[in-house]
Amino acid sequence: MPFLRTAACVLAAGLLSAPGLARSAGGLHWEKLHVSHAAPTQVFERLGLTHITRNGYTRGMKKGIPDPTFPPGLTDVVPYDADHSLLVRGTAAGVSQFRQRVAAADVPAPRWQIALTLLRKDGDEYRTLAGQNKEIVADTPLAVAFDTDGKYPQYQVRVGVNHDGSLAVTCRTALSLAPPQNGPTTVLVPTQVWTAPLTKDTRPGDTLTFDDWAIDRAAARQKLGHPAGDSPDDYEIQVQLTPEQPAPSPAPIPAPGGVTQ
Repeated sequence: MPFLRTAACVLAAGLLSAPGLARSAGGLHWEKLHVSHAAPTQVFERLGLTHITRNGYTRGMKKGIPDPTFPPGLTDVVPYDADHSLLVRGTAAGVSQFRQRVAAADVPAPRWQIALTLLRKDGDEYRTLAGQNKEIVADTPLAVAFDTDGKYPQYQVRVGVNHDGSLAVTCRTALSLAPPQNGPTTVLVPTQVWTAPLTKDTRPGDTLTFDDWAIDRAAARQKLGHPAGDSPDDYEIQVQLTPEQPAPSPAPIPAPGGVTQ
């Protein structure tokens, strides 16, 4: 949520510079809650605080009526990534209860070792061209490039965790293509054509294959003026994930009212 991060930073900077930040007003006070593992905006989203006002932060009131989905006892929550903190305003009891929820949501993102194998169709079979082993962090795009056959197929991989514990792997590919030369003075600038992303579910240790882009790439080549039968670029990539280390099991996040979720 780039808008959320930008607006929250502007608002938080103003609050931090305002005199009497922690001064009580009608039983309400501001307090800064530091986080150690996740970004404040990530903690904000994990707690379900995704509705924002025009000022870029969440308020616990809607037209003067308490918002039932907002943490009880709070009026404002501002995620401030630049300071690794959440600025909250509310009653002492509300802030204390919310601090426990923040601690439960502030856990490191899972990470895995990812093995990527690039293959190319040779007749009726695929032959292995190259392989790479990298580390990937949940919900963080990983760029991978191969140099083979005089071409440079590139991939972007992202891994997310589903509610049932399975992994959702999203992958898209690009190929740098040189536009056809129309004359002796033409400057050849490679053109990068990205395909639409594909998402497949998997489990650690299983192997996924992404091989559904050949038609898209052939169509892209034709748009650039390449002959229809010029290099089908029939690649596929295999992806296998293994845990980098045992991912910490987050504690149940207390919901408003003390019920865990």
